[in-house]
Amino acid sequence: MKKLVLALCLLAISACDRPQDSIKVSVGEGHSVTVITKSTINNGVKTSFNMKASDYYIKPSLGVNTATAAYMSLENLGDKDDALVSVSCDCAGSALIHQMSNDHGMMNMSELNALPLSAHQVTSLAPMGTHIMLMDTPKPLKSGDQVTLRLKFKSGFDMELNTRVQDKP
Repeated sequence: MKKLVLALCLLAISACDRPQDSIKVSVGEGHSVTVITKSTINNGVKTSFNMKASDYYIKPSLGVNTATAAYMSLENLGDKDDALVSVSCDCAGSALIHQMSNDHGMMNMSELNALPLSAHQVTSLAPMGTHIMLMDTPKPLKSGDQVTLRLKFKSGFDMELNTRVQDKP
């Protein structure tokens, strides 16, 4: 089903003649897919960006906690490597790319300056792994809230994701 949705997204994008396009497709309860294709020409050099975000969501805040996390899969559909370099969100004072690691049975969390996104590869941001840490939320985020995440990439392009706050297994 997901391959069919992706094929339909790419077909719709290829039919557009604008320099940048965004297509969002809902794939059922709690599942979203956004495909972004953009291109620019600077000094006669064409730069393209082709990225897919899927299954993105934000975990509800626990009680009055002012921190939570966002998860998703990012697929670089382009021919060149890229990297996620920053994230912002109106719902949080800061949004940082974090990575969890297990060091001799002790879980550690560290900030990443950038998350590499290899060409034609899927990178998962998941619980107990790489994720986006949303800190200093002015109010707790609860299931059903909608939040816009803005992702910035090394290539200079960006992507906005209208993201639902929800519990996921």
